[in-house]
Amino acid sequence: MFENIIPILLFLSFLLLFLLVIAAKTLRVAKPDELLVVFRLEKLFAVYGPGLSVVIPFIDRVVKIKVEEIPNWQKLSETDLQLQAAEIATKGKQLGQR
Repeated sequence: MFENIIPILLFLSFLLLFLLVIAAKTLRVAKPDELLVVFRLEKLFAVYGPGLSVVIPFIDRVVKIKVEEIPNWQKLSETDLQLQAAEIATKGKQLGQR
């Protein structure tokens, strides 16, 4: 009677593990001194500030940039800061560093 339930439980446990891995890869957290630069299918998609961000696993690539890496970051507006972070992440992507 219970010999048929073991493969079903095994399948459900692997499915649950797979869904947990996907959920963990979907949520990304940026610290207060970081920016997340998101590339979707290798094109710049968005720049997210500190906090929780949702990305699509296996499609989006996320690069974390420390704000201190951006020269004169204290004097830049939020938009300019995001543009500078995207430029740094793009250069790193081209060089294969990040």
